[in-house]
Amino acid sequence: SNGMPKDYRAKLTVLDHGKVVLQRDIEVNKPLRYKGITFYQASYQPYPSFIVQLTNKKTGVEKKDTIPAREQIVWKKGGARFGIINMQTRGQIVERIKVWFTDNQGEPSEFWIEPNREAVIKRPSGEFLFKAKQLYATGLQVSKDPGVWLVYLGCALMLVGLTVAFFMSHRKIWAFVSEKEGQITVLFAGSANKNKLGFEKTFTAFIDKIKGFAS
Repeated sequence: SNGMPKDYRAKLTVLDHGKVVLQRDIEVNKPLRYKGITFYQASYQPYPSFIVQLTNKKTGVEKKDTIPAREQIVWKKGGARFGIINMQTRGQIVERIKVWFTDNQGEPSEFWIEPNREAVIKRPSGEFLFKAKQLYATGLQVSKDPGVWLVYLGCALMLVGLTVAFFMSHRKIWAFVSEKEGQITVLFAGSANKNKLGFEKTFTAFIDKIKGFAS
């Protein structure tokens, strides 16, 4: 293990009027949505603090706590004191930590351990199991857009407009009526912005039909 997290995931719990209504893991592109509110995982930040699990193998007493680096912790029930006195890092990722431990008998123990690995500490009073992992915090981005359906409606209308503009032909037919020496003349004209060949056939058929009525 190199100390890097295997997955950037956060567990969210939603409370509504003091009651737990939803629990779910979120990832960068998998937000949580509840009643129109969306929770996004915006960042994932490591901290120089550790979740430590320590067990006295002789008594079975266990301690699990979050501790900062370079601070001594007194564990009264386990009869011990310990702390993380040094770290080897790569950027903000901790690759190894140096642990100081004593059961108040003899010289303190000092050892290096990688995060998420387990170490057995042999002391005069017995054996202890030590395990630590680096603490991470998730940055959340919360958004609520009550007008999202208006946006969807606008997009739908825009698609309809684009369909009409690019895939439907606009056709116009004009009729000019004139009278000269008691004779009425009707002149037809037409235009189309697309598929002009098809419009020409339609226009010719229309004129032929008009001629049939006139004859």
